[in-house]
Amino acid sequence: VEPSGGGGGRFGDCVLARAFPVAAMPSVELRGWPSWAEYDDLKAVIEGAGQQPDDLRLLVDEADASKNVAVASFATAAAAGVVAAQLHGFEFTPGYPLQAKSVADPLPATAAPRPTSTPGEYKAMPMPAMPKGGGKGAAERIAMDEGVVTSGVEYPVSNCVGAGRIDGWFVHSKAQVEDRGWGHVQSFSFEGNLLCRLAYSRLLENRDFAPKDAVSFEVVVVADGKHQAVRMALASQEDVVQEEPGEGEAPWEDSAAFEVEAFIAFNRKWLRSAGGSFVRTFTPAGQAHII
Repeated sequence: VEPSGGGGGRFGDCVLARAFPVAAMPSVELRGWPSWAEYDDLKAVIEGAGQQPDDLRLLVDEADASKNVAVASFATAAAAGVVAAQLHGFEFTPGYPLQAKSVADPLPATAAPRPTSTPGEYKAMPMPAMPKGGGKGAAERIAMDEGVVTSGVEYPVSNCVGAGRIDGWFVHSKAQVEDRGWGHVQSFSFEGNLLCRLAYSRLLENRDFAPKDAVSFEVVVVADGKHQAVRMALASQEDVVQEEPGEGEAPWEDSAAFEVEAFIAFNRKWLRSAGGSFVRTFTPAGQAHII
């Protein structure tokens, strides 16, 4: 749907968009928003994730509001990934957590297109199935990897490993990072998102930050073979960074210690700070049993 009369309006004031190409450019599919939401409301939420959509369209099933889908298109896959990572699980309003999925690639020429529909006949595509036994952890890993670019780009994040401190900015606020146990940073030095955890950045323990705040960090390869930002510091903390890049302790390289921190991050909502500290005091055998 697009707002009639050139402005925002309720769904009753809108017309149904038909047969627009799905995934013809990087896009984000949003589900879970309330039926009374307006076009401008959804647009504002998407823009609040720090990216301006090139296009926003809504597919509305008048018979079943739970099948409503908003599709926001972006110029780059990285931008779509940032929005999906920020909005997946975000409560549009209390009781309405959004389901966000980034669709980065166009359909192959040999693939059958998704069926188009006439008003009242639209059926929402299901969310991708989680691996058997995956549960919440699998969903978290999908969100963590949204917007992460590992190959096929001119400026991969791997080029920044061992390159000293990198300047960038936060994608998520500290409150979001603490709630999820992880967040993303970005930089002009590489394309896409880069994962970060506060456990590897002690200078930020008692400091607040917001999306787009400047931050410097090192890029490392952690025990699971992926890249992360570590030893993060705000612009005002540069003069207190103690370790030289590549020197000092590197707990992210220890597979057992890394697995413990990943477990604490995934379960941060019920472990809280005290619970996480308690788990770290266990013997390796005890930690393995808990995990």
